[in-house]
Amino acid sequence: MHMGPRVRQRVGGCALLITVLGAPCVRGQAVRGQLVGQSVQLPVTGALVLLVDHTGRQINRTVTNESGRFLVAASNAGEFSLLVLRIGYQTWQSPTFRLTVGDTLEYRGEVQETPIRLPAISVEARRQCRLAQDAGEMVAALWDEAKKALMLTEATSEHSAFEFRIVRSTRRVNNSLAILEETSDTALLTTYSPFISLPADSLAHAGFVQDSAGVTIYYGPDVPVLFSDAFLRRHCFRLAPARSTEPKLVGLAFEPTRGEVVPEIAGVLWLERETARLKYVEYRYTNLEPELADRAGGRIEFLRLPTGAWIVQRWWIQTPIRLRNTRGPMQPASSRNYRVQERRVLEVLTTDGRSVVRVRDEP
Repeated sequence: MHMGPRVRQRVGGCALLITVLGAPCVRGQAVRGQLVGQSVQLPVTGALVLLVDHTGRQINRTVTNESGRFLVAASNAGEFSLLVLRIGYQTWQSPTFRLTVGDTLEYRGEVQETPIRLPAISVEARRQCRLAQDAGEMVAALWDEAKKALMLTEATSEHSAFEFRIVRSTRRVNNSLAILEETSDTALLTTYSPFISLPADSLAHAGFVQDSAGVTIYYGPDVPVLFSDAFLRRHCFRLAPARSTEPKLVGLAFEPTRGEVVPEIAGVLWLERETARLKYVEYRYTNLEPELADRAGGRIEFLRLPTGAWIVQRWWIQTPIRLRNTRGPMQPASSRNYRVQERRVLEVLTTDGRSVVRVRDEP
């Protein structure tokens, strides 16, 4: 059952908006408000709020803060509703409301708190190659929760109000992964994207490993790629049992569909079974000659901030170092060395310098 807003107040004009809401002027039309839990009346933090029109098309999105408050603008007047996505809970949608030109609607919604239970997985289940209505219930449930985390991470990046103290490093390691050489530096950034991949359609066409003037380039999947339609169309999904070293996690494994010939990736999205939070994604490269695929892969680790926002806390990629024979095809490096590139967030701060979270500095 949908619950309507407790308080609805239209504020027309910036002067009145400042007086009533204590907030800066919002040009155009928007919805500003707070979400609370229906039963406990506590703020709903870290929820993805989608503004959708009467056809269900997404117009804009944002993330609720630690007080459950949000502001989402619309490019035009019309009828809209709010779609609220929370990790570990069922999706909630508000009743339809109307935005008129230049108005800001103050909205307080009581969100149902129906938890999602992720099952324990002891054996691998049948492969599901389409995440549609005919997909396995557990596969679909895991994907839905993983996608929420990916969308929250992307939304945080789009509307970030943080600064990031990070470390960037490049290492050369041997076949035993002992460090032979390392360079690193730290930086304070106002925007943070640890890496940017190619568009999903480009990767689907040319692959995740490409040659550029004799140099082999490995592309990792960034957040938009992972939940893109192109990625879903070209990968099968199945359940993966928990590892003995991480018994509280449940995995959603993916691999290229049969018939794919371009260089691809296969891997696992690992989620916490109790909270349904996405912890990390690990992947390896496939459809490559053995020397190129040797130990090539990467990992993307996610972190939920105390404010409810999501970030990529750590990213690394490992690739074999190859020497090019100028008279013929590339040959593997005789030393069997590998290059590891890494980005890690050490601390997240507000724009005025207050620490939001510190992450222990460990490789």
